[in-house]
Amino acid sequence: MAPDVWPLGHVEAALFARGLKPALKLEDLTPAEARLWEKRAEMLGNPARAIRDQRTLPSPESRLLAGRKASARPPITLLLGRTPEILATLLTAEDAQSTSGAARAEAIRCAGRLLGYPDCCTSTFSRLPRQDDPQVIAAYSTPGNRDGSIRFLTARTALLNFFPPLASPVTWYPCSFACDSSRAVAAEALETLSTEQADTLREFLSGIVLAFDRFRFVHLHRARRDGILVRYESVSDALSAHAPPMALARSARLRAFRRFVTRRFAMGREVLLEGDRLIIRSQAGALASGLLLEPLTVVWFPSAVSGGEDS
Repeated sequence: MAPDVWPLGHVEAALFARGLKPALKLEDLTPAEARLWEKRAEMLGNPARAIRDQRTLPSPESRLLAGRKASARPPITLLLGRTPEILATLLTAEDAQSTSGAARAEAIRCAGRLLGYPDCCTSTFSRLPRQDDPQVIAAYSTPGNRDGSIRFLTARTALLNFFPPLASPVTWYPCSFACDSSRAVAAEALETLSTEQADTLREFLSGIVLAFDRFRFVHLHRARRDGILVRYESVSDALSAHAPPMALARSARLRAFRRFVTRRFAMGREVLLEGDRLIIRSQAGALASGLLLEPLTVVWFPSAVSGGEDS
């Protein structure tokens, strides 16, 4: 379970309330969640706000994790700005992202700046052929860190672990796992927490993440890699947030991932990663093995406790 360290149970809302973000975008809300955030407006400083209710659109699926066969209703987005002018600029940038080419790229960068994301990260994101989760995860790979379908990467700090929803202060895609700007923003965010809370969060974010895309991942805690062997003590995934949004909690795709993937890792204590195969083992021997049907990205987020993290 992710540590409950952020006020309002939402890292971006907490940082917006502390004045560290000019604007806030809350996506994939149910009607009940949208009403809850409207009631929290005073705690957020009574910002200017606007609702984009996409339930009237003809699309049969939510943007987030609905899956090909799902019939989830399109979500509600709540956008907030510290001033009416900031909100108006954000709304314009959001609308412009439906265009293409240079106009779309500039709109992505503009929205990112207002949401408190580093320019280097939003610029890199805007240049991708597609701004979808598998495309972004694949972009971190280089030929030199690939073994078959498995990519091995090492982050500079655990604070760059953006995978656990609502836990990491890096809620965007960093341009790299050595991004100084993202690290600086994350460090500033941690200064709003107590020393104990910050240390707890750092330790939670450390370890090794095995990711297929943004939300289909397993986070192996107290993990270290020795070649193709990874040893670990416990496991979490996207549904391990302290209070997951309904878009995550109701996701049939994520529930299936937990049932067929996360639970198998939870029964083991080491995994062998080689070429196109992985083998999960307990002390008693192999528990599960299989052929990878899609690329897997393995990222080590070093722990400050072990002395490996540059914080």
